[in-house]
Amino acid sequence: MHSTTDSDVPALDAAGLQDYLPTSGKTSPQAPSVQIVAGLAYQYGPFSASGRLKYVGSQYATLMDDQKMPGFLTNDFSLSFKFGNFGYLHDPKIQLNLSNIANSRYRSGVQLYYFNARTRSAPARHHCRGRGTDLLCGAEFCRRPDTVGGNLLRLRGSPVKNLISINRSGHR
Repeated sequence: MHSTTDSDVPALDAAGLQDYLPTSGKTSPQAPSVQIVAGLAYQYGPFSASGRLKYVGSQYATLMDDQKMPGFLTNDFSLSFKFGNFGYLHDPKIQLNLSNIANSRYRSGVQLYYFNARTRSAPARHHCRGRGTDLLCGAEFCRRPDTVGGNLLRLRGSPVKNLISINRSGHR
């Protein structure tokens, strides 16, 4: 991604007088140099699996481009099973998502940015580490389990989705 600041930014100098920082043409904060995502998906009958690698390049943390965060790589994996129609449930599915399998440590991004590194010793950012696990169960609800012309009858012409998410600690 190529994003730059188009003009100099007004700021107060050490004496409290109006001045301008020479930010014109500098790379914008929170704009990674590159983002690449690659993934594979496989489906066999009701089973499906997918994997994904995501790379986010380095990014500046200040308007003056004098403080930079390194790039990072994460990887995710997903498994799912789709059940047949059951009563009022259309295409019920259970899915397990695993995030950051390699447990990479990375900075999740700049939360607040400043004029330059001298105004603050470190940019406001968060270090992330840890794996995430989500278990998702979902289905479309329909008015009746019978079909008309091969299509399931739906409420008001569109499916009403129900999604239950349970995280690793079991809370909903």
